[in-house]
Amino acid sequence: MPNQTIGFLGPSGTFCEMAAETLFPAGHLTACVNLISVIEGVASGNLTTGVLPMENLLEGTVTPVLDGLTSYQDVKISGELVLPVQHHLLVNQGVKKDEITAVFSHSHALAQCQDYLRKRLPAIPCHAVSSTAEAARRVALELHSCAAIGNKRAAKIYGLHILEESISDGAENFTRFVILKKEITGPTGHDKTSIAFSLEHQPGTLASMLVLFAQAGINLTKIESRPSRKVLGEYIFYVDFEGHQEDEEVQRVLHQAKQHTTFLSVMGSYPRNS
Repeated sequence: MPNQTIGFLGPSGTFCEMAAETLFPAGHLTACVNLISVIEGVASGNLTTGVLPMENLLEGTVTPVLDGLTSYQDVKISGELVLPVQHHLLVNQGVKKDEITAVFSHSHALAQCQDYLRKRLPAIPCHAVSSTAEAARRVALELHSCAAIGNKRAAKIYGLHILEESISDGAENFTRFVILKKEITGPTGHDKTSIAFSLEHQPGTLASMLVLFAQAGINLTKIESRPSRKVLGEYIFYVDFEGHQEDEEVQRVLHQAKQHTTFLSVMGSYPRNS
């Protein structure tokens, strides 16, 4: 598609940029300052597409993205991509491990490397910034004795030395990225649908909701809840399931589900990552 402007979490050197390049090699990529600005850009029309991390193998859901999509319901998930991620400890040239005074990275990256940080740098404070690449940029420009957790691309872009490689808690680490658009993606026969809903605070309401999917033979692939951010003790549930919102059986279940919920939004139907 011509004139596509794809927003990603910047600056240059993030895993998000790598995902955007993989998905849209011919697209015009635009770095955004934080996660929500990508969603806002798609909602306003300043961006035709957004690419953001949604879920990590080690640390789970990237909750600001989930919250943002709940707020901007006209922005839909139209695709997904799972990529392997490797975190490395990045420092300025000549800085040794015992000279590091602080570690900077995105909060998710810090959490994904918490075992390493606790065992290898136990007395060193950790600080969260907007992205792994922003951490690398700041360390290179103004934080000479500090370290960043980031990828090899960020190390190359900002002239940093990789002091230690592959410091994630697990031997394997993957992140699921989502494509965001205002258009709904048509069915492919190998789809996934994401919905958000809230319920009356009464016994059995969640069970009654979920049994609709079981009776229809629709496989749920994920379920979690988040605070509504409006009333203490009120939650929004997020469910992923196999199928497309245009499938006849899915339409029937979603119609029935509206009778059990106080709020229901289809966040997108899109091809499942293979």
